[in-house]
Amino acid sequence: MKIKSVEVYLNKNNMPYLVAEETPYVVDGRKKHDNSEAIYALTKQTHMVDRATEMVILFIFDSAFHLIAMNPVSTGSIDRSIVDVRSIAQTVLLAGGKSCIIAHNHPSGDTTPSNMDIEITTRLQKGLELVGISLVEHLVVGKYGYTSLKEMGII
Repeated sequence: MKIKSVEVYLNKNNMPYLVAEETPYVVDGRKKHDNSEAIYALTKQTHMVDRATEMVILFIFDSAFHLIAMNPVSTGSIDRSIVDVRSIAQTVLLAGGKSCIIAHNHPSGDTTPSNMDIEITTRLQKGLELVGISLVEHLVVGKYGYTSLKEMGII
């Protein structure tokens, strides 16, 4: 099945709504994508590992951990990108998601999480919990591998 990419827009009354578009990226809709390897494979499909600037992608899942959609959260500079808890929560809720995974690339190829990566992950996890969304994983990806903040014990 093709993955949907979602974006939040505002209508004429400033109420948010979700627009979904089909992407060229494909997953097996029957499988759960609940492990780091599966998510890393998805990030490679999106070519984010080849980017010269940081990019953050949100993967949204239903309660059975089937991928509902993805959202390109932000594109930043060579060494940073913006992650806004409110925007991420809004996107997951509008998509009908129960849990999510964040992935971002390090253009240098060094997938060691920075102190800022760890701080953002902690803040995001706490903020999402308040509205009933589970942050399952945060992957820092590079061309030749990834680092799982879950496996590091941060999530």
